[in-house]
Amino acid sequence: MTAKELLQHQIDEANYQLGKVFEGVDASLDFKLTEQSMTPRETAVHLAECYIALAKDLVGEKHEWGSYVPNTTEWPGLWEELQASRSAAVAAVMAEGGDVLKGHAFIVGHDFYHVGQLCQVRLACEPGWDAYSIYNWG
Repeated sequence: MTAKELLQHQIDEANYQLGKVFEGVDASLDFKLTEQSMTPRETAVHLAECYIALAKDLVGEKHEWGSYVPNTTEWPGLWEELQASRSAAVAAVMAEGGDVLKGHAFIVGHDFYHVGQLCQVRLACEPGWDAYSIYNWG
């Protein structure tokens, strides 16, 4: 297995977990676990902006943090925007000459970090929610 194949596998697994942790969210979209934490809705916007910033960085552009405003903050439109910006960032990372180390840090590591936070929100909002449901055991 090459480094790019491993990275693609990790990118796919992280996306699977994001999809599962956001699956069926409702009122928890606006729930904050702590005063300093982000809601799932804010996390989705944050992730979309991070993917946009990474794609810009990979072509030598500078991103103005906080400048991203999604076309909608309603679900599932926000999820669709997150996925579109993620796909563009993944394509830039996986392209010839793409930076696999930045891809690993800014997509894989960052996605898994937020998946863990989102699991905590789901568990707080939905005591019966199965945190193990995020894993792709198949």
